[in-house]
Amino acid sequence: MKHIYLPTVTVFVAVLFSACSLFKVSVSSGDPLPPHEAELRTITRGFYYEFQQQVTHAADSMAELSDNTQAKMRCIRWKMHAASAAASAAMQSAPEIAAIDMWLLCTSMNRTLTTLPDSLLFFEQTPIARQTAEALEKRYSELLARTMSPERFSLMNDFVSTHNQLFLLNKEPSPANSSIAWLDYLKAHGQDYTASAGSIPEAITEVGGKMEGYAQQFSNSLSWNKDLLGLQLREDSVYAKLSGTVDSLNRDFERVVLILEHFPEISDHMLESLNTQVNEMLQSFEQTVNGTFANIDYQRTEMQAYISEERKALMGDLQTVADQSIQQLTDAFPRLIGKVLGWIILFLVAAVGVPFALGFWTGHLYAGRKRKKQGANSPHTETTKEN
Repeated sequence: MKHIYLPTVTVFVAVLFSACSLFKVSVSSGDPLPPHEAELRTITRGFYYEFQQQVTHAADSMAELSDNTQAKMRCIRWKMHAASAAASAAMQSAPEIAAIDMWLLCTSMNRTLTTLPDSLLFFEQTPIARQTAEALEKRYSELLARTMSPERFSLMNDFVSTHNQLFLLNKEPSPANSSIAWLDYLKAHGQDYTASAGSIPEAITEVGGKMEGYAQQFSNSLSWNKDLLGLQLREDSVYAKLSGTVDSLNRDFERVVLILEHFPEISDHMLESLNTQVNEMLQSFEQTVNGTFANIDYQRTEMQAYISEERKALMGDLQTVADQSIQQLTDAFPRLIGKVLGWIILFLVAAVGVPFALGFWTGHLYAGRKRKKQGANSPHTETTKEN
């Protein structure tokens, strides 16, 4: 607040001493603000009061319609933080920077209320806040479009759409200051920014407007903080916590007493129930064991009968195979004996007849040679040769 009081005190001292004949002060009136900047400042300051009025009305309406203490506290924080941020934005000396910060505030608040779910906002009454934020953003953009040149409005619209952030409902907003970012944005697009403080009467009027706006904001903040403190005390009352704790202990003690009074009956019932369940389990186990052994005996009997039948069938098959083999052997034995005797006879013939035939043939050959030799030696043979 020092930057507000210092110009006021300076002007006041200058006016006071200018009335004295021994002290004369001559101050240049300075260059007045350009008409479009003066109009822009007037529109922004006027929209600030409209913004504060509509947000306050919406918050009060939601608080009256809601029975939830948490929702009421959120309504108070919303209008308190929104009004504080609007005052910080609208009461700046540079009209264009004030307009940008005010537009950023409207856009970010509208985007926040549209993005977040109702459970994080004002529950069933959240549509009222959304409608108010949307109407305020549309209203201020229309005012700026009528006041500024189309080229400057287009640049500011692009800047706002790329630099808006979420508006934190439960946190005190930081002072709005987009001057450096706006100057860099203008330089990047080849635009100049001219700052003008205006004439002395305009400066005095501006300081008076700021003092009035800040005074109203301070008064509203005190009233809203009082309401918020009352709700917090009602919500977080020590008496309520102690009363709730005592009631909880009393209910626990009554349950303990009731259990102790009926403990013998409960114990008997538990033992009886446990005994019944154990008997049922033992009977079920016995039936299971008996059924298992009976099943084993039945399977053993069936297995023995199956083995006996298979053994009988196997012995019958073996007897049949043996009988068939003996019958085939009996049928084939005469032929086998005949074949053996034939081979024996053939062997004997070969063993006896072949040597005999060889001996006979050899003897016949030898006799023939002998006769030939004798004939050659006789005279009759030689005469026959000569003839």
